[in-house]
Amino acid sequence: MNTLAWWLRLTVLAVAGGAVALLVQHWTDGRPWPEAGVPAALLVVVALLMGVVSRRSRRDLW
Repeated sequence: MNTLAWWLRLTVLAVAGGAVALLVQHWTDGRPWPEAGVPAALLVVVALLMGVVSRRSRRDLW
């Protein structure tokens, strides 16, 4: 998989995970959208960081 495809896939998965977290927090806790969006945005950032670290680690190990 080339680098562009990997970044696109990682970004789509991270944003989808953040959207699911946003919906779950809004529906279960009844939080307003801006308040529920903060943890969802943090989830997207953490998912992107985990993907970058895993890609670098895999290259270093092999």
